[in-house]
Amino acid sequence: NFAIRQTVYVTTGNGATTKAPAASCYYPTTDANAYGFAATEYEGQMTYEAGLLMMSRILASYAANGTLPTSVALEYVPGTEATQAPATQAPATQAPATQAPTTQAPVTGDGIFTIAELSAAAKTALDAYVADQPFQSTVTVDGVAVAQQNYYLIAAQAIQDIYNNKTTATYKNSDYNYKMPTLVANYSLKQNGATPTTATKNFYMNYAIRQTVYVTTGGGATTGAVGASAAYPTTDSNANGFAVTDYEGQMTYEAALLMFTRILAAYATNGTLPESVALAYVPGVEVSQAPATQAPTTQAPTVEENVPAGYVSINQVATAMASAYASFEKNDRMPSTLTVGASTGLSQASYYYLAAKAVSAIYSGSTAHIAVKTNYKKPSYPEKFYTYNSATVTTANINTLATAQLTYAANNSSTYANYVTISGKGQINFYSCMVILARALSYYKTNGKLPASTSSFGSTYLAATNNCQSTNSNIVSRAKSIISNAGATTTAAKAKAIYNWVHANVSYKYYNDTYRSATTVLSDRVANCCDHAHLMNALMRASGIPARYTHADCRIGGSLYGHVYSQIFVDGAWKTIDASMKSCSYNYISWTLVTHHAWYRELPF
Repeated sequence: NFAIRQTVYVTTGNGATTKAPAASCYYPTTDANAYGFAATEYEGQMTYEAGLLMMSRILASYAANGTLPTSVALEYVPGTEATQAPATQAPATQAPATQAPTTQAPVTGDGIFTIAELSAAAKTALDAYVADQPFQSTVTVDGVAVAQQNYYLIAAQAIQDIYNNKTTATYKNSDYNYKMPTLVANYSLKQNGATPTTATKNFYMNYAIRQTVYVTTGGGATTGAVGASAAYPTTDSNANGFAVTDYEGQMTYEAALLMFTRILAAYATNGTLPESVALAYVPGVEVSQAPATQAPTTQAPTVEENVPAGYVSINQVATAMASAYASFEKNDRMPSTLTVGASTGLSQASYYYLAAKAVSAIYSGSTAHIAVKTNYKKPSYPEKFYTYNSATVTTANINTLATAQLTYAANNSSTYANYVTISGKGQINFYSCMVILARALSYYKTNGKLPASTSSFGSTYLAATNNCQSTNSNIVSRAKSIISNAGATTTAAKAKAIYNWVHANVSYKYYNDTYRSATTVLSDRVANCCDHAHLMNALMRASGIPARYTHADCRIGGSLYGHVYSQIFVDGAWKTIDASMKSCSYNYISWTLVTHHAWYRELPF
């Protein structure tokens, strides 16, 4: 639909006069010009920049697979992904067609790789990936450009050989001539119900073996392609005893490519396979889908400085905390463990120490390496005592959160404080300190400096959305009035006051899905369950209380209904509240949950 509408725009639409492509297209649409490709399941504006990336991904997929994909990734950062150079500017690096290449061809080795050569290449590839996503389409091993999918299979075999003490094994590049898999967007790996941040040795050995078996005796032996994904749990008899029962869902080629690379990079550094390895991964954006014949990039990889054993660099801390913050933005929780440099499985208390030391060093201008400490402990109440009254923290505040916790822990048996007080603005609890430091270091990784200010919120469930306008002046004013009139000072007391006000002042009316936003419900004082939740969540978020939407099937009065209600994060736990039913109260739910469907930051219907 978008491709057709763009073509029509420049041939018979306004673009025929202006000679410019359309800046955006609106959705939903049943545009008669789009030859039957109506798009009613999307809404809002699709922009030129996002369309440029989308169409490039489509053609890259076609180059690799010979067919148009049934779907394509839409990952896009507005305003940063497309250059705005004038269309008439000559490409700076383009040479005349007859001119010989100006870059020197790489020195070609013998095409037979040792484990040392392969692991060194993995470390370089990982450094380059960290500095310049996505993962390169070729990996240079001993001067030879190895197609990504072949490197992947060689890495899988090398990991098995290292495990079996076959460290003198060699790998002939010409023996590996496989096709890329059809990349799938079904990465759904879970461990004990949560998205895992690390892969155990048992897990990665299982996956490596299964990939080798797939291309030798499985489906890949027929198709000549690498496996696209594997399902868990499994007791696969081919996996030589490496049964995996503690993971579930789908592990994909893209995630495994990064996992294998991290394993070999760790081996290059430490001379041994890691007990666990980071699984940090953003589906659909981390791996280049260019065809295997693409020439390797001429950009020199960024190689991490030499870091002594037991230490990490500031850059390594920033990279790890950026990964942790990406996980937080997706799951609304900081990961329970984290890999920083060569140190794996670090607890929240341990990686908070590294984050705090890194922030303090950056703030003071130091570049010294940081010793890894594993004896630090979280406080007794890490998620209570939040009274901070501003939406942002300054650079100086961020440094205070780091140094105050380090000082307190140094004087209290390596245990952090429940909160840090920012003068004149209130208390920020330990968990929110951790989120803020991760947010600041994620910014540092991208920009090379700490932010002048950043959000003080310790949750993604505090942001305003189209129908949950928590920053609207009327919403903010009403929230403050409710809390003030109730004399509420604690988070729990504020939450209960807001609930009681909505419960008492908004009447229920039956209709489907969203019809009124939070601001409209505040005015009309009538709502269905969806719109009750809009106002409830907006008032909670305006008061600094994380609030999310829950969609479920519930048994109400003997019948089963689809239902939407709120959950709020109070005193370290999610609490279910429902103001749409007069039979409910702040501490009582009158219906029975039958099937939970989803949690949402922004309700999609």
